[in-house]
Amino acid sequence: MAKIIKMKDLLKKNGIELGKVYTAKDKPPFKVERKLTEKINQSKVNSSFTRVIAFVRKEAKKLNDDDLYAMTQKLAKWFK
Repeated sequence: MAKIIKMKDLLKKNGIELGKVYTAKDKPPFKVERKLTEKINQSKVNSSFTRVIAFVRKEAKKLNDDDLYAMTQKLAKWFK
């Protein structure tokens, strides 16, 4: 049989009061137990980047000029 949990009980359990405004200073958006101290594997990043660029170039060759222009505009918006 499923146990019914009330929203008020759930909020109270997590220390949240109804009607109170919480900011990022009060409660961070994500609970992070440890800080990320891992080093970036630059060769892995470069390899992935090269593969992505090769794929985009390959697909771009299939497009006509108008479609290629539209794709580059969408990519420019996506990267902003």
